[in-house]
Amino acid sequence: MAGAARRPTGPLPAISEAKAERDITSDGAATLTSTVTVRFDRTASFAESRVPLASFFEFAIDLGEGQSKRVLVRKAEHSKENGRLVTLSVDALIPDGAELRLEKRAFEPGAEGRITAKVAGELSGALTVLASLPLVPTNPAFAAQATIAPLAEADRDLAAVRAVLETHLKERGSPAELVARALARYDSLPATVPAPKARAALAALTGTFAEPAIDSLVTGGNCTTKPANRIVFAEIPEAPSLAARVTYAGRWRAHRPHPPRPRGRAAGVPGPPFRARGRAL
Repeated sequence: MAGAARRPTGPLPAISEAKAERDITSDGAATLTSTVTVRFDRTASFAESRVPLASFFEFAIDLGEGQSKRVLVRKAEHSKENGRLVTLSVDALIPDGAELRLEKRAFEPGAEGRITAKVAGELSGALTVLASLPLVPTNPAFAAQATIAPLAEADRDLAAVRAVLETHLKERGSPAELVARALARYDSLPATVPAPKARAALAALTGTFAEPAIDSLVTGGNCTTKPANRIVFAEIPEAPSLAARVTYAGRWRAHRPHPPRPRGRAAGVPGPPFRARGRAL
C-alpha cells in the first residue's frame, strides 16, 4: 500500500535516477528477474491508497519497429531510511533504455498523467532478449546431425588445415585484421591442442563472443587457475549427444579419461571443418 497520507502541496517529485540490476542467487546463478532502484529529486510522499504501491509503476520496453512491451512491477518498497528511494521487484529483465512510468495519482488521487524516466541497466535490449528467450531455429534441418567426413591425410597437416581456416574466415566475411589475428592464434596454441582441426576450431572463435573461451582453456584464466592438460576431439561414452564437457577431479584438477579411438578416423579429428563432437581434458 502507498504509505504516506499527506497530499503534496507543491510540484510532484521527479525521478532523478532509475537503475536496473539483474538478480543473482546466493550461489551466483543469474535469474530472469530484476531489481530497479528509483531515486526521486525530493522526498516522495505517496497518497494513502488501497491499491498496492507497485500498481502505480510499470515499464515500457522498446521492441523495435514502433512496438513496445509493457512490464508490470511485482513489489514496490518505499525506503523508511531515505524517503527519496523506492525499490521495485520485477519478474523480468529490464534493459538499458527502458522507460519507467509512474502514475501521478500515486501522489495525488485523481491526478492524470505519468512521471517517466529512462532506466540505466547493465543489459542492452539485445542481450536481454538473448538471456530471456530460447532461440529456436527457423529451419530445424540446420541443426541436424551431419555426416562425419572420412579421415584425410591433410587433416593431420598443420599447414593444410591452416589454409582451410584462412579460407573459412574469408568466406564468412572476416576483415583482414581479424583473419591475421585468428591465424596468429592458430600458430600460437600450445601442444595441449595437438590436432590441427582442434586448433582451427579454437582459432575460429577469434573475434566472436566466445573468444574468451580460448584463454579459459589454454591459460590459467579459469576457476582452476591452470590451463587444460589436453584438448581433443573425442566421443563422450556416457553422453554421446553432449557437444563438450569439462570435468575436474580432486581439488580443481582437470581430468578426463580418453575414450577408445573411433574406427575410421583418428582421435582428435572432427567431422566437418572445425566442428567439435566433444572436448576432453
